[in-house]
Amino acid sequence: MQAGSPGYGRIYGGVQTLVAGSNTFSFNPVDNAGGDLAIIQRVTLQLKANLAGTAAASDSILLENVLVNLP
Repeated sequence: MQAGSPGYGRIYGGVQTLVAGSNTFSFNPVDNAGGDLAIIQRVTLQLKANLAGTAAASDSILLENVLVNLP
């Protein structure tokens, strides 16, 4: 998650090990007393490696039923 200007502070979730098929995971950000939760501008999913040992150029991921609840 990335909070807005001026500092663009980042609130990191965690590492999830994905498996073939359907994966369900959640991330519950905790207020850092800096007010960052009030100015969230971006929620991202970042893949740190290629999927199933294939070349990165051929990898794809389908996100279904993505639900974001902000406190």
